[in-house]
Amino acid sequence: MKFLERLSRILDAVTSTISGILMSVLSILTLIGVFFRYVLGSPLEWSYELSIVSFAWMIFLGTAMAFKNHEHISINIVVDHLPPKVGYYWKQVINIIIMIFLVLVVYHGWQVAMKTMGQKYNTIPLSKGIFYLSFPIAALPALVHVLHRTFKMRNDFKGGAK
Repeated sequence: MKFLERLSRILDAVTSTISGILMSVLSILTLIGVFFRYVLGSPLEWSYELSIVSFAWMIFLGTAMAFKNHEHISINIVVDHLPPKVGYYWKQVINIIIMIFLVLVVYHGWQVAMKTMGQKYNTIPLSKGIFYLSFPIAALPALVHVLHRTFKMRNDFKGGAK
């Protein structure tokens, strides 16, 4: 449990840092792109493609952060009115379904990324596989966060919380 907690914390710090850097890059890139297009009249062709790649990575890493903080979309109106024991088992089933989904995302996302590694963008020296790699890579910390939450809920429910 301590290992998962530490790993979850480290992954959250890494994803938060990378996501913050990407947000900064995206903001600066947008400002530069607007300046070149509308002030200088000479748009930067590469800024659009780089923005798309940066945005994808930022969004999917942000999704992993949402799993860490339990801020993903959920509808709790039914669960909140269930008896505690039934609510606990319901949440655990949901966590298992989420983990299965994330494992599938990692597996199939990796396959798609590898199939597109040979394709290049027109204006930036990156493979299109880098864009698609954002989904399975970001799903890994999300999977760790949900696994950590699942074990934490189990310990809390069984009186193991310290």
